[in-house]
Amino acid sequence: VGPIIYSCNPRFYPGGESKKIVERQLSFRQVRVKVRDVKGKEHDIDTALIDHFLYSSDPALHPLDQRALYIDFKERMKKQGKDPGSPDFKMAARTDKYFNALQAKFGYAITCHKSQGGEWPFVFVDFNVFMGKVSAGFFRWAYTAVTRSSKVLATVDSPDFNSFTRLQFEEIQPKKDLWKKAFFAETSPDNPLRFVDIRVNKLNQAFQREGITISWDRADWFLLCNCTRGEESATIKLHFKKDGFSKATFPSISSPSFKSLLRELLKDSLIPDHIPFQPQFPAMKDLHTHITESLTAENAVLTNIIRHPYSDKFYFMADQSFGMLEFFHNSKQQFTKAVSWISDPDDDVPASLIEKILSGI
Repeated sequence: VGPIIYSCNPRFYPGGESKKIVERQLSFRQVRVKVRDVKGKEHDIDTALIDHFLYSSDPALHPLDQRALYIDFKERMKKQGKDPGSPDFKMAARTDKYFNALQAKFGYAITCHKSQGGEWPFVFVDFNVFMGKVSAGFFRWAYTAVTRSSKVLATVDSPDFNSFTRLQFEEIQPKKDLWKKAFFAETSPDNPLRFVDIRVNKLNQAFQREGITISWDRADWFLLCNCTRGEESATIKLHFKKDGFSKATFPSISSPSFKSLLRELLKDSLIPDHIPFQPQFPAMKDLHTHITESLTAENAVLTNIIRHPYSDKFYFMADQSFGMLEFFHNSKQQFTKAVSWISDPDDDVPASLIEKILSGI
């Protein structure tokens, strides 16, 4: 790059309705350009470059500058005796150093398309592009852009994409029998009814703490528990199936207060000590953590997780009511839909807790 070698200030009427003479300043800088021919051989060419266009914010040379370029050329040719339209004038138009000066700009940025195959240590990617940000074309464009950097990548207006971007929430629905599958029933290969033994053990400990004396009778699909404490007594019948306990009845009870206490102990005995959960992908692990932490913060408890190939149901208990959230996902590890139910529509606690969980995603 050399110095400024020629400057001019062509003055002319722009035409149209304007009657005012305009003046445009043109400056030309000496440059040496390396070019490669079709055989791969390099050549040095000395030519001129329009200097002020290097710093212009316009994508192309301004129309008035284009006109000024021609007017300056025509004035210089006139001094050389080359009239417009003559063969000499036409030849000069193809070879004149200034009329054919390079129109170049500093390479502040290049399009993603033109960057393909290149690599730079520091790359800035502007994601403010005029295309949908969830289309296949966008992701191809983004992949090309972010992989141009070898050291440092900086992004501008980058979209926040994650596994929850397409997640849609449906309205909370009531479901009275939600409790039927609300509790995790632990089993094992050698003991398919392990959940029965676990609950009996929990109830034994709970009754002992309350000073209640008990005795058990067991049939195929129910347990009978005879309870006494002083003058109070009750018989509890706990029904169960292969997938867990189904209901509790009281064939006999001495007082409403004793029944209330027993119901509370029965409910607590259903809460599992742990629920096995193996996340299929990282976002699923994050979701599980978010749900358990949100429940703990509100003194609620996760009671069951039922897994399906493309969805997971999270059951919880808050106060005396139940809630359930089911999250659907696809094979691309993207969550698509969340549906929720509550056992008691008159109880605001489960519904507000569901809303808190969903709003925190």
